Amino acid sequence: MKKTLALLPALLAGLLSCISSGNRAAVGGPGTVPAARIDSLVTSQLDSGGPGCAVAVYRDGAIVFEKGYGLANLDWRLPVTPATMFDIASISKQFTAACILMLAERGQLSLDDDIRKSIPEFPDYGSRIEIRHLLNHTSGIRDWVWLLALGGIPFENILSRQDLYRIIYRQQALAFAPGEQYKYSNSGYNLLALIVERVAGLPFEEFVAKEIFQPLGMRHTCILDDRRMIIPNRAFGYVPARDGGYCMEQYFNPAMVGSSNIHTTVEDLFLWDQNYYTHKAGPPDLTEKMEERGVLNDGDTIAYACGLEVRQYRGLKTVSHGGDWAGFLACMLRFPDQRFTAVCLANTQAFNPARLCHKIADLCLAESFAQAGDAALEDRPAERKPVTIDPALYNDYSGTYQAEGGKKIGVRPDSGHLTGSFEGEPEFEMLPASDNEFLLRGRNVLISFMRDEK
Repeated sequence: MKKTLALLPALLAGLLSCISSGNRAAVGGPGTVPAARIDSLVTSQLDSGGPGCAVAVYRDGAIVFEKGYGLANLDWRLPVTPATMFDIASISKQFTAACILMLAERGQLSLDDDIRKSIPEFPDYGSRIEIRHLLNHTSGIRDWVWLLALGGIPFENILSRQDLYRIIYRQQALAFAPGEQYKYSNSGYNLLALIVERVAGLPFEEFVAKEIFQPLGMRHTCILDDRRMIIPNRAFGYVPARDGGYCMEQYFNPAMVGSSNIHTTVEDLFLWDQNYYTHKAGPPDLTEKMEERGVLNDGDTIAYACGLEVRQYRGLKTVSHGGDWAGFLACMLRFPDQRFTAVCLANTQAFNPARLCHKIADLCLAESFAQAGDAALEDRPAERKPVTIDPALYNDYSGTYQAEGGKKIGVRPDSGHLTGSFEGEPEFEMLPASDNEFLLRGRNVLISFMRDEK
């Protein structure tokens, strides 16, 4: 059997319960939401006494629902509230993109600029890489997440930003010619942060605070640029332990500025969400520019714009992004034409914020979906659940695999179960979803084994 596998999002929801605290929900009048039904959606997926999430709904310029569920810190049993600060991971990218667009509007750079204009030390691969390629993930620069795995560098290692740049610069060639393909790469957004610094003449975190956080009054938002930072009301990220309970994930790495590392609350994200309509921070056309989707060399338009994905859900336009890092998962899903946004920030990998946000939209926008001619749910895969298979099949899958991007995964039978481990990470149990598909316990990932003819 050829050792090949594919990793896909798994839509597995646990039938569990949770505790909640610190909340606000509108209970009547125009623009309100079905709070009890949202509660039920969340509590059915969280473990009582475990980590949790903060959920908020923004509608017509107001927070109409906000509530905390579960625990922000398992050591001290501190509850999640709407004021809890979460690592929002890749949702941070839209702030980086906004900074680039602000500088472009002022004439300090152009999206058509070769990135080597601001980063002359970047290798010359014989192809012009433009700033817009970094924004749209079409540069061909490989994601440093996979480069660390290939180099055997654990994610727990503390890297400086210069360490990260050196790793990015050491690529011997691009994965593809700029503009030829879309391939998500955190590296591009780390380089965008460096470009902001060099063009603006300010540290990136200072520029973002000056141009976005402060004008919008986002007083409970910061960028983790030093692992020693004290972040009040911070949640810690957790993953399920193999023997039950949870393990803390501590990848507080300052190197990820630009692609990640913003910590904020669902209350502060409301202020950012409203800027989409009010343009209090940035030029009047900032929203329009951020929604400009990438165009490949062959003329195809991709969903990814500038730190945002522009799609449709059940006939309505959506502008969204998710985040996934170190025990944190997040989703911010906006329906701009309805002035409606659902947000979920979680500190557990045993959850699916994106699915929750879409289900909240299903509850709150039923009339809009019907008017759009789509009264049915989005055509999406059914939630996968574990099944029973012959344990003898586990021996067929034993071995070391290399997934797309180069990350290695070890798989082996263990006491009547199949276990796996990403290189440099703890083992996890693999639950069969079919004879050749396995769910990773506690993670929203499905692994598929594909046999060839040999």
